[in-house]
Amino acid sequence: MGGFVDLLERSASVLSILGDRPKTLPPVPPLISPHVRGTDIYTVVLVTTILLMVRVAMDVSLLPALLPRTMRRSRQRKVSENVFYTCFYIATSVLGAAVYSAEPWSVNLFSNEPQVLPLFDPFPAPLSPLMRMYFLTELGFYVGALLFLIVDEHRKDFVVMVVHHVVSISLVVGSYLGGWVRFGAVVLALHDLGDVFLYGAKAAHNLGGCYGADTVIFVFFAVTFYVTRYVWVGGLDGWAGGRGKWRKGLLGRGGSAVLHLRLWADGSSRRAGG
Repeated sequence: MGGFVDLLERSASVLSILGDRPKTLPPVPPLISPHVRGTDIYTVVLVTTILLMVRVAMDVSLLPALLPRTMRRSRQRKVSENVFYTCFYIATSVLGAAVYSAEPWSVNLFSNEPQVLPLFDPFPAPLSPLMRMYFLTELGFYVGALLFLIVDEHRKDFVVMVVHHVVSISLVVGSYLGGWVRFGAVVLALHDLGDVFLYGAKAAHNLGGCYGADTVIFVFFAVTFYVTRYVWVGGLDGWAGGRGKWRKGLLGRGGSAVLHLRLWADGSSRRAGG
């Protein structure tokens, strides 16, 4: 009998809680952020065109005039490609730092406390002019890199690099259109920082005669890659969970399927020599 009474009391408690729920549900966020402009596509086309022109100019005239004439043309092109990527990622790293410092929100990468609220409050997040330029520049770069990859001589890592660029474009477009710009900006900034050292090491290696500088730069890349992509990006699930266990990202738990997909594409491109 006592068990039956307890059951009735619990049922009454549940019903009272349900009765206290608000009668109206909060509005559903729009599928596409209202801060997106139709003219953004023109900015992407402009950025893509400028970056392609700079890359072609570096490949055809600028760097060949500075490199030794005895260097093979294929090696000159590798140096040109990696110098271009290094310069771009330095520029976007600086731009990403400027965007972060100008934004009214912040996250503490070293904290065990939940940090996800500033990334989604409000949602969709508003777009400052600097944040808008940051995303459109990144998108224009990856679109240009994909186009250059398609028209250029196909190498053994062609398929892997196409997958990498398509995944990158999808993530940038998805976070931009969906209003996840703060979350996306953090991920982009952490990814770009490691790529500065990666392509710098490649450029030094292909240039030759650097007396171990390429190895030193690559060590910086390995440390940066580990910290930014496996400790901090891999710990994004800890931010969201708020359980103070973001370091579990080191064990491969990851922030989400999307982040794992980007990390897989990045890792594949590294192994293929991209």
